[in-house]
Amino acid sequence: MNDEKNNYLYEKYKALADKENKVIFGGRLGMYKYYDMHHIISEALDMVGKEFNE
Repeated sequence: MNDEKNNYLYEKYKALADKENKVIFGGRLGMYKYYDMHHIISEALDMVGKEFNE
């Protein structure tokens, strides 16, 4: 649920995640939001493509 409390938690988690360089955070848990699965699969494929093309 995107409310003030969860948005605050997301910002804290994101600050910690940004310090990690060997982990890719994504999907529902990584973005701390609800997404339909077809959007998550598309996002995951895009992330992998970017990671291997760099």
